[in-house]
Amino acid sequence: MRARSVISEAGRNLACGTSKPLLFALLVAVLSGVLAVADVSAIARVDAAAVRFQAAAASMRGIAAERRIDAASCDALARLSTIAASGALSTGEVLRLDAAPMTQFHTYRVSPGFGSLLGVGGATTDGVWVEAELAAALGLQAGMTVPTERGDLTVAALYRWPNDGRDARLGFSILIPESASEPFDECWMSSWPVLPSNDDLLLSTAYVIPGSNAALQVVPLNKNLGRDYDANAEFTSRVTSEARWFALLAGVALAVVAVSRRRMEYAAALHAGQDRTSQLLTVLLETLVWAGAGALTGTVTCLLAARLSGVTDWYTTWLVTVRCPVLAFIGALLGSAGAILCIKERLLFRYFRNR
Repeated sequence: MRARSVISEAGRNLACGTSKPLLFALLVAVLSGVLAVADVSAIARVDAAAVRFQAAAASMRGIAAERRIDAASCDALARLSTIAASGALSTGEVLRLDAAPMTQFHTYRVSPGFGSLLGVGGATTDGVWVEAELAAALGLQAGMTVPTERGDLTVAALYRWPNDGRDARLGFSILIPESASEPFDECWMSSWPVLPSNDDLLLSTAYVIPGSNAALQVVPLNKNLGRDYDANAEFTSRVTSEARWFALLAGVALAVVAVSRRRMEYAAALHAGQDRTSQLLTVLLETLVWAGAGALTGTVTCLLAARLSGVTDWYTTWLVTVRCPVLAFIGALLGSAGAILCIKERLLFRYFRNR
């Protein structure tokens, strides 16, 4: 048969409903779409857990070594690609404001890089950084000048430090940025993902004292969510990680059913003189239409699910999960080719008896 004849025959089968294109397209769309959406949901749960982990400062680590932290080295950790922010900290003297002389406020000395840990990395160090709830209670805003027992202090920035299980010392506190030339007591860093190699870098910011046996420990700043969260392991071990292979098998199964239900028709065509190649091309062309329509619908469904899931990177999520409709489409083509090649002309009468 010529190509025009193959296309014409496939078109008639599709138009007349002989190959049930709407039914099988709907089945491909539903099966592949359900599997893709389930995978999107699983990825969204992993992503949400990772976001919660970082938002609660659980990805921050710290070491404590009184007057042994090289603040300049601590700040320099943030220049590494695996570390997002770092800074040094020391306990400061209590502070009284003229507006509340009977109340003592905790202060902490911090290195200039510490602001990146608090989300105020661009703030000036000529002044103090005040915790947002404390500022609200005192009616303070960024840029205001506050009279204190040490003289006037400028509120350079406000930072948020929620009470969600993280180190509570910075809540309701005032931070005083200072030069990184003096030794500090602690070094903090934030990194994502959490890597053991970064802990070794954190330890390297402490001065070594000859003869000292005191071992430094790297501790998380929020222990409520656990010491570590391996988002990559959670992602690879999610229940739906193999959903794409189920979609492939579903495509194969649907195609086998679609071809097998017409096996007597195909065997009769071979008996009437149709060549095997033309028959194979006709079946593949029909499958291309209904499986392609179903896979396209599943792809759009997957795209909408990824966009609406709230994941940090919806496009990457879509690229991962769109494999379900794509493999369902490939499976349908493979299933059709395999099923049509298994139909034999010599079995025509058996097909007739078993119809």
